[in-house]
Amino acid sequence: MTQHVYLALYTHRHGLDHSVHKTREGALRCIAGWAKQWFDEFADFGDADAKQVVRTAIDDPTKHEDLLGNWDSYTGLSETFDVTMMNLED
Repeated sequence: MTQHVYLALYTHRHGLDHSVHKTREGALRCIAGWAKQWFDEFADFGDADAKQVVRTAIDDPTKHEDLLGNWDSYTGLSETFDVTMMNLED
């Protein structure tokens, strides 16, 4: 039986952060945590509409998936999030 894990990736100007999770939801919670740290430090940057989308996505676990599609536009295409499923073989 093939099992899998989820790799959360955060690409930014200083490099790449990553974290491995048993579930996609766990990986998305990790991304929301990274987004919250950034948002808390740099909340005065970015378009107001994009800020609201990001803030909602950080605060609402049912919207964490939105961070994958909106983070780069909020940060001026300088940062991205991704979640990749990786198969583990016996």
